[in-house]
Amino acid sequence: MLTLAEVAYLADAPTKWVLNTCAALGLDAQYSLALARRLYVVRLLQQAAGCSVERAEAIAGRLLQAAGAPADADSVSVALDDVGTVSMQLDVARLHSTFAARRSALQTTVAPRVRGRPTSGAKGPLEAARDWGLDLSLLASNLRRTPTERLRQLDAMADFRRRVRRPVSRAAG
Repeated sequence: MLTLAEVAYLADAPTKWVLNTCAALGLDAQYSLALARRLYVVRLLQQAAGCSVERAEAIAGRLLQAAGAPADADSVSVALDDVGTVSMQLDVARLHSTFAARRSALQTTVAPRVRGRPTSGAKGPLEAARDWGLDLSLLASNLRRTPTERLRQLDAMADFRRRVRRPVSRAAG
């Protein structure tokens, strides 16, 4: 199984194009190499021949089916009309080598995406603060107190602040 981003890379297309094309063509939403190869050929046909996505998908299906036949041909041709006046040729060897190169680049140079949520760090916030160099002993001692003791301490600190506060002198005007 591949991710959407990997299929888009293999198909040489933006992810939005892959989503829209799969929805328009009613293709299975399971991302695989076969889907990526099919979308790659659809994208090539759409860009080179200027045909619609639906027409490009029909041609790509016939080209890939002919390319998969054990004829060991370097290229395959598929008729685009009923009498065979117009045909399209696919260089099978080039298709396979280009797709293999994109797949190799995806596995080696492009950062692979991992499914699911990213793993959280092993450390909690207190461990991170301690590692950063903060002294957490005062915080720990205050957390060991009951809420009533904490309120008494807060009131004592507020009372101390009121007693120590200097009177503000007003300038005579």
